[in-house]
Amino acid sequence: MYSRYQHKVVLLTSSFQYPPRRLLFGRARLYLDRIELTGWHVGEKYHQNIPLNEVCRIEWRLEAADGPNVIFHMEDGSSFPLILKQGALWKHTLEERMRWSTPGRYLLTPSRPQPDLPLQDVVAFTTGMG
Repeated sequence: MYSRYQHKVVLLTSSFQYPPRRLLFGRARLYLDRIELTGWHVGEKYHQNIPLNEVCRIEWRLEAADGPNVIFHMEDGSSFPLILKQGALWKHTLEERMRWSTPGRYLLTPSRPQPDLPLQDVVAFTTGMG
């Protein structure tokens, strides 16, 4: 369900492109409860909201040279492919936001654990701390 109160604090903003449409001055804004997409398309204003509580999966393709670097999959089966500037920052911010707002609901891809340091590197590090 979408919140009746429209949050007005912008957590993150950057330009974006929406591959199905050619937009000018495209701007993506992350709020506490939604992502708001605005821009201009052939003389008319474009405005779209992506409610965060309706996102069931986010597919990141940060290494993609062409095409969308993120795809938002919604509960109703629709999807929003976007090319977000500052994709890595969006990924970090959205993953933290989604984990905080709905613990256990939003599945994150597990990150690989840091490799163990060799013993001599650990000893050198700890002895250097003085």
